[in-house]
Amino acid sequence: MNDRMNYLGILRVMGNNFRYMKGNRVRFLVGGVMGLGSLAVAFLIPYLYERLMELVEAGASYGQMLSAIGPAFGLLLLLLPLVCLGSWWQKTSANFATANMQRTVFGHTMRLPVSALETDRADKVIRATANVRSATSMFTGYTMTMLFKFLVYFFGGLFILLLLDWRFALLGAALSAIMFWAATWLNLRLRRMERRALNADSALGAVLLDMVGNLPVVKLFGLEQTLSRKYSSAGEEAYQCRLSYKVMRGTTDGVLDFLGYSAQGIAILLGVWALGLSVDFPSLVYLASMVSLMLTGTRELGNAVIFLQTTVVNSQRVQELLNQPLEEDRQTSAQPDFVNHPAVEFSHVNFSYLPGNQVLHDICLTVEPGQMVALVGGSGCGKTTLIKLLEGFYTAESGEIFIGDAPISQLSNETLRGELSYIPQDAQLFNGTIAENVALTQTHPDLQRVSECLTMAALELDSNTRVGAKGSGLSGGQAQRVSIARALYRDAPVYLLDEATSALDSATEEQLQHTIDTVLRGKTVLLVAHRLSTVRNAHKIVYMEQGRILETGTHEELLALGGGYARLYHASGQKERA
Repeated sequence: MNDRMNYLGILRVMGNNFRYMKGNRVRFLVGGVMGLGSLAVAFLIPYLYERLMELVEAGASYGQMLSAIGPAFGLLLLLLPLVCLGSWWQKTSANFATANMQRTVFGHTMRLPVSALETDRADKVIRATANVRSATSMFTGYTMTMLFKFLVYFFGGLFILLLLDWRFALLGAALSAIMFWAATWLNLRLRRMERRALNADSALGAVLLDMVGNLPVVKLFGLEQTLSRKYSSAGEEAYQCRLSYKVMRGTTDGVLDFLGYSAQGIAILLGVWALGLSVDFPSLVYLASMVSLMLTGTRELGNAVIFLQTTVVNSQRVQELLNQPLEEDRQTSAQPDFVNHPAVEFSHVNFSYLPGNQVLHDICLTVEPGQMVALVGGSGCGKTTLIKLLEGFYTAESGEIFIGDAPISQLSNETLRGELSYIPQDAQLFNGTIAENVALTQTHPDLQRVSECLTMAALELDSNTRVGAKGSGLSGGQAQRVSIARALYRDAPVYLLDEATSALDSATEEQLQHTIDTVLRGKTVLLVAHRLSTVRNAHKIVYMEQGRILETGTHEELLALGGGYARLYHASGQKERA
């Protein structure tokens, strides 16, 4: 965060965040106005002090004192329910704004293209979602309270002083200017030290995470002393940063408290000595109290500005996310026809992730209905990219991809993906039961079918077993079997397999490969394979290099050809034997 005040940014953010209160704006503002009643105490108490001192000097009885100040106390009691209602309205409206922004951010994130989460932008997405509450709560809650206090205390005190004595008003304005400068200057430096302390704590935590996450390596390579020295150094840095922050915190509070508490004394001394005022003491105390109240409001403004500066940063992160373009969804009525046309066809497809770095070159490939076609080749040859293009996660630069008889460019995302079932290389599970992970979108899954799919996937676990976050409660092989069962449960016309059995042992892999070959018979299957042992039974094998299709044929045909596939196959066999 820049140490210079970005007032224009603050105003822009305030207006932007106010949008999320749609439907509750009037309630929020009215609640704030009603809540101002609580601030009336700040004006009534000095008035009561003045009246009591006047009555004491006049020798009034206790009854006369109670009669004089009783209406003021009655007013405070009448204000109490109004203040409570106003505060409730304001807080609920503020929570509404936060929830509204959270829904907006989550909904936007769900509609982002996959490409936005496969780059370093994914970190920005995570940070933005974490900053939502900060971006709204500061504005709608605490910060707005500070701004209301400034408006009431400063301008209310200034108005009263202008009515009573303009010289005291001038004095209050001068002291308030000093308070505002001191509050912003000191708090900006306090924030800078706070960031340094937080960064130092993060660095200290990173050393600890390195140790815990890599403990076997630490022990095997004898890194205990090295990490201990690194941790001690980071700990000393964190200690010094925290100490500097606490000293600055104490200094800031001390200076601002001194200015605030001394305002009355300064006002009285300067009022009597410099301005030569001749007023009675109770009135002088009242005037000094108003000056002190102006300083209190100004201090709140200084704090609010600092908090709003933080809100600007958090809101900008949220807005950066919301400015990211959404995934295009072509709303068409086209439906693929799998009866009279090839199931999947790539026609002269070219694609690049980055300009000047072409990944796919003139890809022409047809997968007939009921065929299993395997894509093989070295890492980075474009196999997985073809799958992503077919899923609609990316758009081909030129050429066309057909599913059924329909170009996928003419299919809505819902229609296209409804025709596909996918088994990724790494199982992607949600926190819940196995049945919920298999059935996914179904609120009331067919448990009998779930059980059948689990049996086909060779997973002998109860469907009500909870898998934990990201499948943490299952082994890698079990998690992959759940992923396979999920694909089988969907029963789509086209199956996409990205090294679906790579996380399994050889015996289980062979068993599941037989299951896949049997269960998916009659389905259109596009298989990305790294282990060539899984593609021997494919109807057609496509060998790729550097984004080009170089060889196409059956396992036996490609071995007989003696080209790239044969070399890759023999090399993989040697590795397995080794």
